[in-house]
Amino acid sequence: MSAIHAAGAIGSLGHRARRASFCLAGRLIVMGCAVFLGASVALADPTMLQYEHQLTELLHQGRYQDAESVGRTMLDYALRQFGQGSDMHSAALTDLSAVYFEWGRFQDAERMAKDSIAIFEARWGPHNLVLSDALNNLASCFNKQCRYGEAIRMHQRALAIRQANWGAESPQVAMSLENMALGYVGLEQFAEAEALYAKARSIHVKNHGWRHRTVGINLCNTGLLYMQLGRRDEAESFLKEAVALSEEIGNPKKVATCLESLGTICTLRHRYDEAEKYHLQARENIAAAMGAESPFVDALDGLGHLYFAQDRLDEAEAVFRRALVADEQIYGAKSTELAQDLVDIGRVLSIRKQYSEAETLYDLALSITEAAEGSHSDRAEIRYLRGLAAWNAGHREKGQADFEAGMRLADEERASFIGGAHERSESYGVLQDRFIVPAQYYLDDGQFDAGFQALERGRNRSLLEQMASAHVNLLEGLPAEQRQALEQAEQQAYAEIASIERQLEVLPLREDLDESGRKQELQRLRSALAVARHQAVEAYSAIRTASPKFRDIVGQQLKPIDLPHLQTWLGERSAIALYYSISKYGVHVLSVGGPDDMPRDEKIVVNDQQAQSLGLAAGELTAYDAQTMLANEAGDGVLQLLSKPEKSSSAIDKLAALWTLLTPEAIRARLLDGSVKQLVIVPDGPLAQLPFEALVTNAGAAPEYLVDVGPPIQYAPSATILLNLATRPAGEVPANREPVLAVGDPAYAAEPAGATSARYGGLGGQLARLPYSGQEATWVTEVFGKQGVKAAILKGKLATERMVRGNVAGRRIVHLACHGLADQSYGNFFGALALAPDTGGAADDGFLSLPEIYQLDLRACDLSILSACQTNYGPNQQGEGVWSLSRGFLVAGARRVVASNWLVDDEAAASLVSYYCAQLAKQEHDGQTPDYARALCEAKRWIRKQAKWQSPYYWSTFVLIGPG
Repeated sequence: MSAIHAAGAIGSLGHRARRASFCLAGRLIVMGCAVFLGASVALADPTMLQYEHQLTELLHQGRYQDAESVGRTMLDYALRQFGQGSDMHSAALTDLSAVYFEWGRFQDAERMAKDSIAIFEARWGPHNLVLSDALNNLASCFNKQCRYGEAIRMHQRALAIRQANWGAESPQVAMSLENMALGYVGLEQFAEAEALYAKARSIHVKNHGWRHRTVGINLCNTGLLYMQLGRRDEAESFLKEAVALSEEIGNPKKVATCLESLGTICTLRHRYDEAEKYHLQARENIAAAMGAESPFVDALDGLGHLYFAQDRLDEAEAVFRRALVADEQIYGAKSTELAQDLVDIGRVLSIRKQYSEAETLYDLALSITEAAEGSHSDRAEIRYLRGLAAWNAGHREKGQADFEAGMRLADEERASFIGGAHERSESYGVLQDRFIVPAQYYLDDGQFDAGFQALERGRNRSLLEQMASAHVNLLEGLPAEQRQALEQAEQQAYAEIASIERQLEVLPLREDLDESGRKQELQRLRSALAVARHQAVEAYSAIRTASPKFRDIVGQQLKPIDLPHLQTWLGERSAIALYYSISKYGVHVLSVGGPDDMPRDEKIVVNDQQAQSLGLAAGELTAYDAQTMLANEAGDGVLQLLSKPEKSSSAIDKLAALWTLLTPEAIRARLLDGSVKQLVIVPDGPLAQLPFEALVTNAGAAPEYLVDVGPPIQYAPSATILLNLATRPAGEVPANREPVLAVGDPAYAAEPAGATSARYGGLGGQLARLPYSGQEATWVTEVFGKQGVKAAILKGKLATERMVRGNVAGRRIVHLACHGLADQSYGNFFGALALAPDTGGAADDGFLSLPEIYQLDLRACDLSILSACQTNYGPNQQGEGVWSLSRGFLVAGARRVVASNWLVDDEAAASLVSYYCAQLAKQEHDGQTPDYARALCEAKRWIRKQAKWQSPYYWSTFVLIGPG
């Protein structure tokens, strides 16, 4: 188990590095922006002003003892010359407070700041401008002591004073907003922090333009916020912009903050050479600003994280120990910075299997962090790491208690994440280790229920939240002005998209442009479309970030099902579930049957024969192996071969190897002898798009596939979602409503101006009519009609987005046969089902996009059939699964979905779906409970018997997601 322990300790780099960068930001940003309050008063006295200049220089050099001496001399001078309680007395106290703050003596700094504030209030009242600066300094002291609520209250007082005196759009107000955001970050109230940074940035730009120091600071702070949330693409973009600005305007400390953080991102992404360059530049900047001997140079520990990731443990430990000494010198022995240094050293010791020594360091780090009321994130990380060390040291009860505490804290931290579903799931990704590693420890220890629940807690949280928030008015409870602004931002973004798409549609017909001009205009419109789409995604996310309803939902503790519950459900159906877990720790499969079956967890290992067939190295299957054996740059991955009719037959040997690789030997015979009536696949990572029906059980001259001899298969994102769908209450079908709706052969306009859309024709393509999809829709209505089940149909010009939206509610079965478009950006946000164009504006452009699918009312729907290309395809995210169009139908209320993994053949799909529906209609006519999985299995077998469709390309693309 030491290998998993090592990987688990390395995995914690993501948290530690994000947290370290934020601490660094706290050190340098505050130092860069600190206001020496005496300056505004001391200008009247040359001696006081001289002391100010000396203090500034000494603090820049990190010479805190010398600075304290000058500060004390300044205080004595002020008392002698101007007296107790004078403005100069207050100014000297303020400056001495700043010295103690930079030195890390926060209690001394707080005491001085409070004394200064008391003098100012007594002399000038509670609304004096200079008082706002003193309140800002006191708030900074509170922030450094993790007293974030008190800090925010001080900033709010300062903000009110500045707004009253300078106006709401003044630079001073922007600085208050920026400082207040740091407090909200400390409280892990990231939505508030993000909004404050955005507002401050708009004020900075309005007052100073884009190229200004305050904008650079804001971009850095915002980038660090996104880094804290695990949204690394956005973080890297903001930080690089900040570096560019800061280098131009000469702010070496801010440059160092950004460079150190960029180095951390590169380390996490294995871009080690780039990371080292950034970290070395950061140290050079601090040395240039504060002197080579400044403790702030050694406090930069990004190089240690880089060396740790490269397994250069001696060098990493040396960096971490120097940081420990520096942080104690700067901040004292009880600072959270020191606690994180102890954690870093503990991780090195854990890798060396010095578990008891590491455990001791984690104990100390946790006591410091808890005494300082540190964040959920910090406490969860230390608990998790201490759990690893304790378990491996033989203290399993303590280890398990820490694992459970770490998972609980991680669950609480999740509630603070912001954005839409895709952004939140990116943030959830940084927490995966808290669940995956304990789960594997528990499973190896035979604690199957505990291990299973840990796996479930880490899976598909974003999808669960989406399902819980469907059909909820997310704008309810917001002030009218804010609600209107959010709605308007979203409407404007979509209106802009519609306008640009229309310009793209008519571009080929424009006679005022020659070929060169047309190319330039195409490039301009594509760029404008990318910006407009980004704005639409931001508007969508902003609504969820602001929504009190959504916050209530995501703040709930969503308890996963336990293993006995799943076993009972499986036992009632004579079913077996294969539950896959793919991570940097390897690939595992947990097989679960009924209550009488003992669960089994196995690490998947590639033997020599499988290695030869799949083009892998023999040994433990890795996450990288799992991806490359299915899809790779050479184009010979299993999925790549299956998805092309001319190549699918060449996948037989690979599919045979996958059968023995992915299915545990202990249950293989049972899957083929008829004793197992249903097979449930809970895939992970790239396996989510592998149709297990296509696995070859006998690779002879006439290969046998699992679909031929095995049980019907159903797929599920997680066991919790599977059982939630199985027990989801069915909505009623109105008496005057046909239970079935079939949609097919949308009337895509033939001419380029109508057929070309930015989603499709913006790249020069055209949507072709699908004649068999119309026949398919007719067949669906006919097979149900013959069994006495009424069905409605929308075909041709009636198959519009508006008509579909208006007609899906109250249907038990919804069938759509049309083009499907997947988009790899923004979590398939602009993926869509292509319907007939309408004249209803942006909302009826003919493309039923994923966020629009979420809004459909499918609460009465037992089954959605998506007979379109790639409706179960999209970007894949660890812990969250596939962002596919099928996901949208589950969110909208459907209990199960039939969807496709790749491009479908129009005629074969029409035949398969009509046969499938005929089986379901017959079951219903005979009074049977519909068996959705068996009906689909029989439809696939029928298609496979047709000579022209024997290849798995034709029949294995469709899968059932949800209970069979």
